[in-house]
Amino acid sequence: MGLLDTVKREKDYISGMLALLKNVKDVKPDGSLTVADLLEEWALRKPENLAVIFEDREITYGELDAAANRVARWAEANGIGRGDVVALVMENK
Repeated sequence: MGLLDTVKREKDYISGMLALLKNVKDVKPDGSLTVADLLEEWALRKPENLAVIFEDREITYGELDAAANRVARWAEANGIGRGDVVALVMENK
């Protein structure tokens, strides 16, 4: 990767982080707006945009929303709802 590619990647990262900070400023601990609401909105507006880049894996907002919905449907089917406490036992990766 050349210097120009690195600069572009870092510019895109900083732009994305600034947009994220602007959007999440309205999320309050006692408010009704959640980060999940914002992710779902972004997935509806631009599902093809990248939400997560980690090592060699890229996940779009659409894919992230679909995965979150699968977990939510599983939780709901197992009687887990708002306010319930859930423990996760999984590999750290």
